[in-house]
Amino acid sequence: MTSLSNTLFLTLFLTFSLGLYLIATLLDFMKFHAAQKLTILKTGILILALAPFVYLALQALAFKSVEVKMPNLYIDPSTVAPRVLPPMPEKVYWPFYVSLIYGLGIAIVVMQFIRNFMGTRKWLSDSVPANLHGQAVRLSSRISSPLSFGFFSPQIYFPQGVLREWTEREIQLGLSHEQNHILRNDPLWKLISLFVRSLLFFAPWMYVLHQKLELEMEILCDETTCAKTQASTQEYGSLLLALTCKVEPTNLLVTNITDSTIKRRIVAMKSRKIQRPIFATLLSAVMVLAGTAAIATTSGINEKKSYYKISSVILVDGKVVARPRIKTYADETVTITQDGDSDSWMKMKLVASDVSMPKAENMIGLNFDIDYRSGGRTGHAAPQLIVMPKEDGIVQLSGDNGQVFELRIHAERL
Repeated sequence: MTSLSNTLFLTLFLTFSLGLYLIATLLDFMKFHAAQKLTILKTGILILALAPFVYLALQALAFKSVEVKMPNLYIDPSTVAPRVLPPMPEKVYWPFYVSLIYGLGIAIVVMQFIRNFMGTRKWLSDSVPANLHGQAVRLSSRISSPLSFGFFSPQIYFPQGVLREWTEREIQLGLSHEQNHILRNDPLWKLISLFVRSLLFFAPWMYVLHQKLELEMEILCDETTCAKTQASTQEYGSLLLALTCKVEPTNLLVTNITDSTIKRRIVAMKSRKIQRPIFATLLSAVMVLAGTAAIATTSGINEKKSYYKISSVILVDGKVVARPRIKTYADETVTITQDGDSDSWMKMKLVASDVSMPKAENMIGLNFDIDYRSGGRTGHAAPQLIVMPKEDGIVQLSGDNGQVFELRIHAERL
């Protein structure tokens, strides 16, 4: 799994989520029917929910589609003396810290979700089973409007005094609305949307997108309820308005009835909507194909690094003591150690990289980090060189006793 591949995937993941939000906003402007908007929203949210798992699976299978050559290190000779590299800055492994912060953010959001779920269960723990119009429900003294709760086996909840305070017609309308939610698996879709929102907790548009999904599910259930029960917009709207007079505590897992959402639901029932199911189907298919292709491609992108053969000759006071040879990829650290007696040794770390200069291509940059001991004293040096293929670079280190370490190095690409 490469950092380049991860970065591209996260970029596309974030871009796709923003694109889905923009599409949802455009569909609102074009006054599409709730059923078509939900088809597109659910398709996009499902792609976002599955994308990380598919990506990790393809990475685990070592799927590779393309290698990308990253830009070379560029040296401007007007500011840097020829054949001398600028000092290498100390590397900070920022992906680790970004991943740590991101993981902590997700953990906080997930803990809030679990806390909300447990709190909702406790909130509804006083409910008792009952039967309304042949439908098994639960009655709770802590709610004032019908709701459905649960993801895989959702149950319908009604206020405890429903038989005293509600008419048979109101019970029929409320019961039909919640049955429509369960038939369409709306509680499960809400869970999937919350999962995606937790992955992109830092993206403000994901919170709006989740609210759009909830609202469109409510609008579609309103329309279906009116069609099934032959209720007029005025009759059904009166029931919704009556429910807004009773304030419920805000809850992440159930629908929160507010004045603004009720107004939008009533306006939606009165408004004429554009029916374009073929367009919704085609757009959903395009989203699936584009998402699948993007995941497959990004999971296989790897950074193509240069591969070098580095030959060196180590001399002490002009005498050859070793001829180490190594092979390494660009920007990877290799170590060469020369052991002598207790007063003479050298340990060298080397990083090679591609370098571009005007009118001088294919040059190789060599960054050294050398610790050595000579004449009973230790020293440290960090020279940098630029060498042309087939040319040698030379590094010399002198001790206080006059002893000289010399390194002649030859680098070429393989």
